[in-house]
Amino acid sequence: MKTALSAVYSGDFEWFVFIGSSIMFNGSVLNPSTNESHVVSGRSHRVYGTVGGTVIILLTGCISMLTVLGNVLVLLSIKVNRNLRTINNYFLFSLACADLIVGVFSLNLYTVYIVKGYWPLGPQMCDLWLVVDYVVSNASAMNLLVICFDRYFCVTRPLSYPARRTAGWALAMISAAWLLSFLLWAPAILFWQIGRDGRKVPEGECYILLLANPAVTLATAIPAFYLPVVIMTVLYIRISLASQRRVFKKTLESTNLLQPNGGASIKPDIVNDIKRDQTCSFKDDLIRKSKLRNSVDSSPDASVAERGLDTKPNTIMDSTEVSNKILCSNSSVFKSNSCLHRTASKVLKDVSKLTRRKAVRERKVTRTIFAVLLAFICTWTPHNVMVLIATFCHWCVPEVLWVVGYFLCYINSTVNPMCYALCNDTFKRTFKRLLKCRFRNQRLR
Repeated sequence: MKTALSAVYSGDFEWFVFIGSSIMFNGSVLNPSTNESHVVSGRSHRVYGTVGGTVIILLTGCISMLTVLGNVLVLLSIKVNRNLRTINNYFLFSLACADLIVGVFSLNLYTVYIVKGYWPLGPQMCDLWLVVDYVVSNASAMNLLVICFDRYFCVTRPLSYPARRTAGWALAMISAAWLLSFLLWAPAILFWQIGRDGRKVPEGECYILLLANPAVTLATAIPAFYLPVVIMTVLYIRISLASQRRVFKKTLESTNLLQPNGGASIKPDIVNDIKRDQTCSFKDDLIRKSKLRNSVDSSPDASVAERGLDTKPNTIMDSTEVSNKILCSNSSVFKSNSCLHRTASKVLKDVSKLTRRKAVRERKVTRTIFAVLLAFICTWTPHNVMVLIATFCHWCVPEVLWVVGYFLCYINSTVNPMCYALCNDTFKRTFKRLLKCRFRNQRLR
């Protein structure tokens, strides 16, 4: 979890580690490059020069604009494109809301704090900034955790879980993520800053007093960052393996139903049933004909011997009729088999197409989760590693690294919409249409 400022007091030895803001030692600035300082309430803060401040403002301004634009596109895409109104994207909608707040509010106020060298907006705005910053940041991590658990249950419990996976359920999970984040940070920030003698945080400074001790900072970083990252990584690995097994199994089943030459492989018992029906019909006709011949042969006036007629014509006629019947029967069997093969082939090809389409959709969702998770880990790890190092070695982390690490946490909100567009063609197409002002509420293709 991000830490705006950490401070440790050890007897009369006073030192502060300003994460991404300033470094002070016994009231004097440690700034070997410029030796500039700004004194507020007896404490020194680094002040960037005109060039440095301008560069920081331009860079953070561009990052803020990209963050706002990208996440507004995400929100509008889910709004106007009904194809994107899925349970998975409801969680991304919540994540985009958090990222949008970062781009509009948190990033810009932090830039003011960095460039000015002190907090110029008063204690109330300081507490509001800290509450919003920490709640939103923690909500992002919680939303990612919910996304991973949701996907994990979808893959591992494909029969029982989807029945409970409704829009109302998704809204409840999203609300729980935000509420838990608020309860974790808002009371600690709002009530810990003020003591019996008034506000404990000096004028012109803005940090969470509870996190003034690096040990406490580390204790909060473990459940807020390291533990969720480990859980999400394990879940993603299991999601990926389970998804691959499902896709392979369905593909194998579809392949087994189709012969290599593209024709359908019909079960032998189905063909035997058809043949048996045709054979029984032929046998019944043959028995009826045999009975008719016997009745004719038994009649006195039909006696062949008395008439002196040759039996060969009748034999030839009977053989012809039997042959015709056999040919007819076989033709019927062949026609039935051919029809059955054609029907089964069409059905199985449709099933195979649906299987491939579902596999592509599953890979798309899994790929999006992987991209967002990877972006989260890459942008948040440097800062939390520095927090870990600072716990044991207070002066081992240079000020510049604190600034870069803290800004990387904000850049995560800029990267997330790019992940959606790169991993999801529907998002990409909708982004393009929105940028071209084609944003009618319809089913975009």
